[in-house]
Amino acid sequence: MPESQSLLAHFNVQIDRPDCPICHAHMMLARITPARAGFDFRTFECPKCDHVHEVMVANAAFGR
Repeated sequence: MPESQSLLAHFNVQIDRPDCPICHAHMMLARITPARAGFDFRTFECPKCDHVHEVMVANAAFGR
């Protein structure tokens, strides 16, 4: 089994999708990129008005 699949099997992470601050539609997760140690940048895009929102969140694997 590839490493990425075996790692995903150990984590049950639900990602909260924000509402767009412009049109209030549910935003879609577009990508997750590493930030500093223990944190990721999550980029959300609105499918209705194309607004892009990026947030830094604690990585689910941090501290394990």
